[in-house]
Amino acid sequence: MEFVHFCLIIYCISGCYTAGFLHTRTIPSTITITGCQSDDDSSYWTFNGAFLGVKGTAIGGGIGEHVHILENNSLFINVSSIYADGVYQCVRHNGSVVSHHLSVEVPPRLFFIVNGKVVKEEPVYIDGNSNTTAVCFAEGSKPAVNLSLAVNGDMIDRVEYSERPNQAVNKTFDVTARATFASSMESGVISCWTCGKSVITSLVMRYATYEPLVTYLPEVVSSMPVIEAKVHVANNRPEPTTSIEVGNNIG
Repeated sequence: MEFVHFCLIIYCISGCYTAGFLHTRTIPSTITITGCQSDDDSSYWTFNGAFLGVKGTAIGGGIGEHVHILENNSLFINVSSIYADGVYQCVRHNGSVVSHHLSVEVPPRLFFIVNGKVVKEEPVYIDGNSNTTAVCFAEGSKPAVNLSLAVNGDMIDRVEYSERPNQAVNKTFDVTARATFASSMESGVISCWTCGKSVITSLVMRYATYEPLVTYLPEVVSSMPVIEAKVHVANNRPEPTTSIEVGNNIG
């Protein structure tokens, strides 16, 4: 869906004028900007003040996008990255300029950090007897998104938020939502989702609790050189991996 707002007309000292339009697109999408037709071939397009091309040409790497100026002098843009964001201007032979500001919205990459570790596989195991700190990280969005957190469908009210510019990609933002919760359930889900005009995405992470109870019982100690020992593990989730260390040897 395209949002188009007519902005204003500014009269220049030289007598030319600039008309402004705002277009919004979310990656990935396309847009065709019209209204640059003229009676001759002298009209051309610029991008952020730099010459872009004339009708019937295809532009590739100049703005990091695949751009076509069609035979009717309309501008076709394949919006596949943030680098399409900017001001496109149609400059006519009579000196008039029509400006189109393309605002590109970028969905974030969502991931969870639980107790200081990035979650790479599920379910993530948490201690059922202690509080757990979960962070939802929304990386590289434009505009900065609002985040919400829930545990097993229940919204978390006490959430700490932070926002900062993304260091890798200009005009994008990193947002985090941090919350602490306790769960005695054997398993459940933590949900994180964004709220915005068009940048809407979500992530659900499965978790399971563990409750370890380990007892070390040397049941039989026979004459040297044989030592017999047993380790008993009870009421443990998930299934544990056990080992016995005798001196410098692990068995």
